[in-house]
Amino acid sequence: VRSRRQRQMCIRDSLNASGINGLAAKTKDKVAADGFTKVSAENFQGTKPAVNTIYYPSDREAEAREVQRVLNIDMIVPKDGLETIQVVLVGRL
Repeated sequence: VRSRRQRQMCIRDSLNASGINGLAAKTKDKVAADGFTKVSAENFQGTKPAVNTIYYPSDREAEAREVQRVLNIDMIVPKDGLETIQVVLVGRL
């Protein structure tokens, strides 16, 4: 388990591709309530996945798994070129 100090250094992006007003902000609040900081909520642009998905840089799998635990999202995918963990929401959690 990571210490609270280490967790504060992680950045998580919650990108709303669901069209549900406020979903990204609510998800951001849920992650922040678990001790993560520097979390942003934005609208998603691009090809949306079929299900809620966590994308992560390959060197941050452990952090992505923590986010997976907090949000209870099944789909978690390593993705080249990312600097932050991104949570793409296509439906309610």
